[in-house]
Amino acid sequence: MSCGRPVDESDEIALASISTTLAKTCTKCSIEPAQIVTLAGSLCSACLKASVTTKLRTSLHRLEAPRRLGRADKSPFSLAIAFSGGPASRLLLELIRPHVYTVEERPLHYRGPPSHALFARAQIIYVSSGSAVIDDQVKTVANDFDYPFCTVTLPVEAVELAANALDPSAKMTLQKNLSRSLITRTAHEQGVTHLMMGETSTGVAIRTIAGMSVGAGFNLGEQVATHVPLFNDKLQLVRPLAHVSSREVAFLVKQLGLRTIFVPNDLTMAKAKGKKEMGIDGTVEEFVLGLEQQFPATSSVVGRTAAKLSLCGATSTLCSVCGLPADANASTWRHATALSSFTEHDDLTPSEIASPLCYSCGIATRKIA
Repeated sequence: MSCGRPVDESDEIALASISTTLAKTCTKCSIEPAQIVTLAGSLCSACLKASVTTKLRTSLHRLEAPRRLGRADKSPFSLAIAFSGGPASRLLLELIRPHVYTVEERPLHYRGPPSHALFARAQIIYVSSGSAVIDDQVKTVANDFDYPFCTVTLPVEAVELAANALDPSAKMTLQKNLSRSLITRTAHEQGVTHLMMGETSTGVAIRTIAGMSVGAGFNLGEQVATHVPLFNDKLQLVRPLAHVSSREVAFLVKQLGLRTIFVPNDLTMAKAKGKKEMGIDGTVEEFVLGLEQQFPATSSVVGRTAAKLSLCGATSTLCSVCGLPADANASTWRHATALSSFTEHDDLTPSEIASPLCYSCGIATRKIA
């Protein structure tokens, strides 16, 4: 069934015909030697940084649009940045720095933040897995910025207790959904207006394919969109690097000399054990990264398709695990496979028997009892 959005065939042909050969000179400035192949051609490091910065500003420009049209109040924005220690979130911290107002910029007669600063204040949110060594390393990197550092701890012990009953895919889905829920709820409790995540186009492509594989199609729009309103529009989730590939991010991080922290997770440890333990996420990641070596436009094409997905909007039913919209009938599949019934308890409603779960979280936790 068509989504109703016209497809520009010229764009699709252009994406499919991208060369993977590195040119001698940067296609943009025609002066410096080219260093990396992107969708825009072979670029030098300076032009690549300018391109990524422009994409970031475009994302921020969209946040300001309602104010310019007089559809929003003029109260200053506040920002929370989800930091994992990895290249994408580290680059995001570096690029967003000029757009955050600092105390040093306050003039003698203060009349509001300067014009270039969109956010009056910012803070960093980090989800800890319980390793004191890694936590200290992440905090050391975050200390380069004068932003408050907020640490939330993932209930690793609870996940590990359930891991014996879960397959690798279900365990990774559960941990990923819990981490996302912790970040969004913490940002909401801190009272910020915007939450930024350093998800790249490669990550969006992997999340799109893996999400459909684990039954997360109902709320997939919220998982991949560049701007998502949360908590009745009190918080907006922004993915400003959603049109930048992980390869471009890794290149810029190296060129700028930014320090990153390798934080092992279930997926990285599963890869060391073999393909059988990688689960759906690991298999999809390997598939997408393999395709991008020969077809650099892979993540962009998947991202363009995912961008056509609509958001669920305001809903009264939210998943208790991931906090995303949940289909009210997401648990009806259990009735077709269950051997017992609740006919003796007609006075109990399904909401009183179990907390609402989206289909993806329901599938992931179905073996936990």
